Amino acid sequence: LAAKLKAEKTWLNEEIKSLYAKKDKLNTSLYKTHLQLSNILGPTGFLDFKQRIDETLVSKKIQNKKRAKARKLDRLLQTHKSANIICEHNFFPKILNTTDIQLNNNEINLLNKGLKHCIPQNQTKKSLVNEIINTIQGIPSPEQNTIRALISDKINRTICNGSQNYNKKLSADARQDIVATKSIKEKLDKNKALITKADKGSTSVIMYRKDYNDKVIKFINSNNIQELKKDPTPQ
Repeated sequence: LAAKLKAEKTWLNEEIKSLYAKKDKLNTSLYKTHLQLSNILGPTGFLDFKQRIDETLVSKKIQNKKRAKARKLDRLLQTHKSANIICEHNFFPKILNTTDIQLNNNEINLLNKGLKHCIPQNQTKKSLVNEIINTIQGIPSPEQNTIRALISDKINRTICNGSQNYNKKLSADARQDIVATKSIKEKLDKNKALITKADKGSTSVIMYRKDYNDKVIKFINSNNIQELKKDPTPQ
């Protein structure tokens, strides 16, 4: 028995040594490949290449997680299929219109995106450069010159070597949202109405200004809220 245990231990040690040797060989090979790519692509090209690889790996990882969750969900559905459990969920509406204002489909679709929805703007060469400058200024000073050197080639390829009239056009949905925004504003101004967030949930409530003011005054009066003559916080 002792001889058997000794033999097993010796075998395990040899296997571990073999695996470490393979690992060292792979590390050496990877390091040589890293140096070769750096020499061929240059610093900027290598960083760009590495970024694309990282993005691809992250994308594959996300896809694998989605597929794993989908398989898990399918198994759960198959397991509980015979139970025939039906759950009813009552959600708050995204839009509550308490006025007589009529909204078209485009306006409703825009409001359904929520009050925090931000419509993108036309991006010209000048606006893009300003965004890059503002972003670099937010980086610690010692690193700013390094960042400028790393991105200068890519910016030149994207803007200078491309169309002289660089302009990132808005999508059809964004243009539609801009038109809907102007239309909603005109209707609100014409009918003396406003859009506010509901007390509960994320519902956008459309109501007349008079009704809104009345509700605010009623809330203040019913809760004995008093106006302070001066700032109560210590100076």
